[in-house]
Amino acid sequence: MRRVKVLQVITGLGVGGAERVVLDLARGLDPAEFEVEVASLTNNTDALAVYGRPDLPIHTFAVKDRDVRALFRLSSYFGRFRPDVIHAHMFHALVASLAIAGLGRTRLVFTSHCTTLPAQRAALVRLTRFRRAADILFIEDQHAALNARYAPVIPNGVPVGEVTRPRLLQESTLRCISVGRVTDQKDPLALISAFAGAAIEGAMLTMVGDGPLLGAARQYAQDLGIADRVEFLGVRDDVRELLQSADLFLMHSKYEGLPLALLEAGAEGLPVISTPVGAIPSVLGGDRGFL
Repeated sequence: MRRVKVLQVITGLGVGGAERVVLDLARGLDPAEFEVEVASLTNNTDALAVYGRPDLPIHTFAVKDRDVRALFRLSSYFGRFRPDVIHAHMFHALVASLAIAGLGRTRLVFTSHCTTLPAQRAALVRLTRFRRAADILFIEDQHAALNARYAPVIPNGVPVGEVTRPRLLQESTLRCISVGRVTDQKDPLALISAFAGAAIEGAMLTMVGDGPLLGAARQYAQDLGIADRVEFLGVRDDVRELLQSADLFLMHSKYEGLPLALLEAGAEGLPVISTPVGAIPSVLGGDRGFL
C-alpha cells in the first residue's frame, strides 16, 4: 500500500515551541503509513541541536530571507516530492504553501501557533480559508472568523511524569525562572522590570533562551542594579531539569499560542505567574496559576 506523503512546512527551525511541535509531529507519524519530510523557509536549524534531529529528510530554503530563487527551488522540490498533505506552521509557511500547492490534489492544513494575528495577515488567512482542508486550533474559538470549515481543537502537550519534590519554599532564596526566546514577543525587559519592582529579598531570576534582545536585557538588569540577581543561561537542552530546581515560573509575553514552556512548568509542579494572553488563561484557569 502506498504511504501517505506529508510535508511539514515551517517558517524556520530556530529554537522555539512551534519548531519543537513540528519535529515531534514528524517523529510521531507511523513510518509504515506515512512518508514525512520537513521544509524550512530559512537556513536556521538550531532546533535540531536542542530537540534532536528526526530520522527523515529536512530541507532548508532561504525564502524568508527574500531570496526569490529559493522560492523556485522550493517549488521544484514540491514538484518532485508531490505531497498528499502539506501542514503549514505559522503565517509565512502558509503563504509559501499556498504559492507552491496551487489548486492540485494536495490537501493543505494550517496551524498558526498564535491566538491572534495582525490585521493584514488575518485578512489573508481569512481570504484563503476555503483553500485549506483543515486548521488546527489550540482552544475553542481561536480566531474563529479566519478558520477553515474543519477546525479541530488539538492542544499542545508535553510528557508528564510524577512530581516528586513538594513545591514548598524551604530556603531563603526564591528561585524564579523564565524560558523562551529573548524577543519583543516575550517582553523580557518588562519581565526584568517587574522582577525588580517586586523587590523580594533574596529572589533570583534565571532567564533561559537567546534572541536579539539578550544584550539589552543584560544591560537593563545592570541599569536597575539587579545584575547580581538575574542570570542568563542562553539556549539549553536541559530545561526540564532547570525547572525542577526552580520555585516559580514567570511568563511576560505580549502574545502567545499555547506555549510548551508553560506546559512543562506545570508538568514539573511549578506555580506560574503569566500575562493573560493566547491560550494561557484556559490552561491556568482560576486555580492553577496567576494571570
